Amino acid sequence: MLASYLRTLSKFKDYRGRACRTEFWIFMGFNFAVLVVLIGISFILAMQNSDTAVNIVLLIIPFYLIMLPSEIALHVRRLHDLNQSGWLLIVLYLIPYAIMIMGCIAGNEGENRFGPDPTES
Repeated sequence: MLASYLRTLSKFKDYRGRACRTEFWIFMGFNFAVLVVLIGISFILAMQNSDTAVNIVLLIIPFYLIMLPSEIALHVRRLHDLNQSGWLLIVLYLIPYAIMIMGCIAGNEGENRFGPDPTES
């Protein structure tokens, strides 16, 4: 699983091809787990008379900014697996839970206009 996460992380500038649901959920799950740990650390620091807002800014925002390019590229490749243009992502970011729903829908079987089926390789 860690290898899959790191492979997705390394594809931060790869907007071509497709991403299967497994790749999507492993990446999102790892990011969620890291965010939970960072939030926990920020609350522990807050209990030691530190400012919670400052802790969140110093811990969570840099993590999110570092992950953002890989996450956007993953979302575009996930849309490609659904045979949709990556530009649709602009609209999906405006709809609550749309990205999670996109991660639940099975991709097109076989090759589509964005490349071969990622589950067949």
